[in-house]
Amino acid sequence: MTETRPLRGALLALTSLTIAGASLLPARSSSQIKAPTAQVPDFAKEVQPLLRAKCMPCHGDIQAAGGLKLTQLKSAMAGGSSGARGLVPHDPDASAVIQRVSTTDTDLIMPPKTSGKTPLTPAEVATLRRWVQSGPTWPEAGAATPAGDTHWSLQPIKKPALPSGKAPHPVDRFLEARLAAKGLGFSPEADRTTLIRRVTFDLIGLPPTEAELTDFLNDRAPGAYERLVDRLLASPRYGERWARHWLDTIHYADSHGSEHDMGRKNAWPFRDYVIQTFNSDVTYARFVREQLAADVLYPNRPDLTPALGYLSAGNFDLSAYYTAPIPFQILDRDDMVNQAMSTFVSTTANCARCHDHKFDPIPTTDYWSLQAVFAGVIKGDVTYDEKREIAEQRAKWNKLKEAAESKSAARILATENKPVVDSFVAALSSFAGWKPLRVTKATSTGSATFTLADDGRVAVGGPRPAKDTYTLVTRPGGGRIGALRLDAYASPELPKGGPGRADDGGYLLHELTIEVVRADGKREKAKTFRASADYAQPNGDAARAADGNPGSAWGIGPEFGKDHHLVLAFEKPLDLADGDALEVVLEQNDGSGHTLGRFRLSVADAPRLALCAVPPKVAELLKTPTQNQAARVELAAFALRETAADGIAALPPQKRVYVAAKAADVADVGFVNIDKPREIHVLERGEMSRPKQLVGPGALSALPELAIYFKRRDMSQESQRRAALAEWVVDRRNPLTWRSIVNRVWHYHFGKGIVDTPGDFGRMGGAPSHPELLDYLAAWFKDDAEGSFKKLHRLIVTSQAYKQSSADRPEADKLDRDNRLLWRANRLRLDADQYRDAALQTAGRLDFTMGGPGVNHFKMGPGPQMTPALDYAAFDWESPAANRRSVYRTVWRSIPDPFMDSLDFPDLTLLSPTRGTSVSALQALTLYNNNFVLSCAQSLARRVVAEGGTLPKQIERAATLAWGRALTDKERKVLQTLASSHGLEATCRVILNANAFLFVD
Repeated sequence: MTETRPLRGALLALTSLTIAGASLLPARSSSQIKAPTAQVPDFAKEVQPLLRAKCMPCHGDIQAAGGLKLTQLKSAMAGGSSGARGLVPHDPDASAVIQRVSTTDTDLIMPPKTSGKTPLTPAEVATLRRWVQSGPTWPEAGAATPAGDTHWSLQPIKKPALPSGKAPHPVDRFLEARLAAKGLGFSPEADRTTLIRRVTFDLIGLPPTEAELTDFLNDRAPGAYERLVDRLLASPRYGERWARHWLDTIHYADSHGSEHDMGRKNAWPFRDYVIQTFNSDVTYARFVREQLAADVLYPNRPDLTPALGYLSAGNFDLSAYYTAPIPFQILDRDDMVNQAMSTFVSTTANCARCHDHKFDPIPTTDYWSLQAVFAGVIKGDVTYDEKREIAEQRAKWNKLKEAAESKSAARILATENKPVVDSFVAALSSFAGWKPLRVTKATSTGSATFTLADDGRVAVGGPRPAKDTYTLVTRPGGGRIGALRLDAYASPELPKGGPGRADDGGYLLHELTIEVVRADGKREKAKTFRASADYAQPNGDAARAADGNPGSAWGIGPEFGKDHHLVLAFEKPLDLADGDALEVVLEQNDGSGHTLGRFRLSVADAPRLALCAVPPKVAELLKTPTQNQAARVELAAFALRETAADGIAALPPQKRVYVAAKAADVADVGFVNIDKPREIHVLERGEMSRPKQLVGPGALSALPELAIYFKRRDMSQESQRRAALAEWVVDRRNPLTWRSIVNRVWHYHFGKGIVDTPGDFGRMGGAPSHPELLDYLAAWFKDDAEGSFKKLHRLIVTSQAYKQSSADRPEADKLDRDNRLLWRANRLRLDADQYRDAALQTAGRLDFTMGGPGVNHFKMGPGPQMTPALDYAAFDWESPAANRRSVYRTVWRSIPDPFMDSLDFPDLTLLSPTRGTSVSALQALTLYNNNFVLSCAQSLARRVVAEGGTLPKQIERAATLAWGRALTDKERKVLQTLASSHGLEATCRVILNANAFLFVD
């Protein structure tokens, strides 16, 4: 169900007021309403579809406007908050619902104009009147979901034979047959200018360029349109457009939502994965498998890790877990269940959370079994390698590291490790040693004093500031330097024996940086390859002294009163001339006096393996020719650990992506600890305090033949549960999956699906307008096209139905007001993304850079609790960041962009399989006055002025760029008059607000 948020308050207020005064509503004349007959309407076929399509979007279980809920007979009879009875059995005239749908008062009629729904026809009103007059009957949930359910969406898909007819295209055959039954036919084909604009916006979300339009209009060879379609499907812009549809469907956004709406800075790789998937035309079955279980089904493809962002798309995060862990677990898994079942199989399984589904064959045990599928995952950032060969190398080094840390003599001294250990020991044994450096100048930001000894040792005295930064200058002489060593010395002159000046003898080194200062004054910063230390305290490892983060530090607690040392190996050796100097900066930012008291700097050049910090005990072992097993294990473990660290440091840094995965793979999970899938119980009425029977992982019992997938795999493993669900979804026998996805694609091409509720194929959802066509497309997509989206697009957009004109035909409109039979094309308004991108392209500003972190179209400041304050008005629309495609902008759930919001960009706290289309004063004012539109109008004016010509020529040019066609005489006159009075920029502003720009015919 799509909610039109700008109108929400008006709808609720209108409903409350009008239900209260229902008896005062003017009714339609008797001539407008067909007289009741003795025939009682079929509830399932005639009444329920009417209620579902016209009433339940505002009067359903989720949204009950005015307190009126039309999902059960009892609630419908009770009426709304005003007290007026919604339905009065045997008395339609006294029923508020009948009064509201019958009235001629345009301010009070239901559904209201603002809902986007058309009023009921006289025949439809008559159907409801007969139904109320008859009783009315309303099958309860038990009667609606018998065993062996026969609902259309659960029936096996059988590819129907093509109906007889003249149309050469299979899609047209099915549509033509339905049209002929009504005495109708297709409209004429749209003109070529309309066609290219329609299909270009449809497939890539942008208008055709001037060159593309000219080429198509001039291409009169057979197959010109098909070649156009192929070119658009091959464009990288195609993936950007169709990824946006998928991201809507799964409610992906760049912030957590909920009460702690923090940003997800690493969510964007999933968005880029979806774009690449559509561009690469990955089969739908594989697309599903990758999103649910890439880690287990494709273990040798680490680059597919971002696909797991599918399950983390929803609006819950760890911040809620800390304060309410159990509710968080349930709500988070509920969101996953709802998302997976809605997007993949168009089923409202979450309606069975508290009780068996009222209308569909989904017992509550099915729902909790689906929760069990996700009982071992958690959301958070995971690291991954984009290239398989890098991942394999990392795995090799991690295997050595795990062996070193295993404390198992057998693993550490394993035969395959001996060459590694021997190579490392040889490198250390041949190492010539470290060369101490004499510091010639030392300064402190905190008034400390320095005593500089000839052997290079530095003693720090004077006041002990809370924070301090030492800057040391030394001249090593000419030669190559591969690493720098910092020795921190214990001393009885320091607190607790040092080597730090803090009361406990410790220090915290937040950052150590080195610059080469050439004799001519030029500076070169040395890049650190790897940092190592003889000892590091927990959460204070050596790497923190060279990670560029002034908030992290290397520390030595509680090993105070001892010597320690840190080694920084350089990415490339430093080549120094005699007159060159080194400037070494030690930042100590703790704020509690944790600064160095005694230290010395040294340098060395040697094989990289030897340039590491060696603990004293290991140094002693290297000197001993024969050793017992314990000594050999300790030396070998150190060799394996340092060799692994050196190998890992040489690899490219890993990427991070926000996904749902097993806890062991999630970095920084804080207090959360889920080491295996939790036990899942059915909760009576959904209450946490009332657990009932234990359930295992599974899916919908209405498809019993597919349960095998949850029996073949080891359900004790979290990842195997997701893999089983993935295989269940994409099984070729699953009728829901294949009908669902082709219906979604059809919806985006025509503005309405064959089933007009893409996320709900149950009894409360829509019924297919062309069931045979739906099954034909599902079978064709699954079998003939082998799950290729591009083949499906090509099939649909090359049909006569797609290419026909959108011009109205009054005689056809009388027979099919909603155009469900597709006797013409639907005229569609640009959605928010299309409008914004089209305005940028028309203005000559659209930046086609692909991928990367989201672009912030706001200024961010501190807000309440963890949620920031976003100022969209403060953003500079002339900046380069303004010009990226809309799919790359940062979408914040609870603080939406007012401009995009006014154009019905969806609320991504909810699944959004469709977008609403509202018309409001706010929308009109926003389109005319928003800074983005003003900026684009200015850019368009500058563009046409730069191209030269008179003012009339510039107006003509601006309109042609925006509308893709020449001006009519009337349009030309109006725009020239406007430009003469208000200037070219104001005229461009009107051009970007015109229906010719806003709508696609």
